[in-house]
Amino acid sequence: MKPISKKVAARLNGLHKEFNRSRSLTEISTLLGIPKSTYNSYLRGLALPPVPIAQKILNLTMNNTNDLE
Repeated sequence: MKPISKKVAARLNGLHKEFNRSRSLTEISTLLGIPKSTYNSYLRGLALPPVPIAQKILNLTMNNTNDLE
């Protein structure tokens, strides 16, 4: 795992735990419009999310809403 992937994964996990406690991986991935396995790969640091998905993740966690637009 690359160092940047570790940092991104750590930050995503922190956001996930802080803002999405009541949501499952399936719910979040559906809201993001990506497969659950892809979102899980981001959380594990196996892949980096593209900028549009990263923005959706931030919108979801910061607004804690279903409205991702």
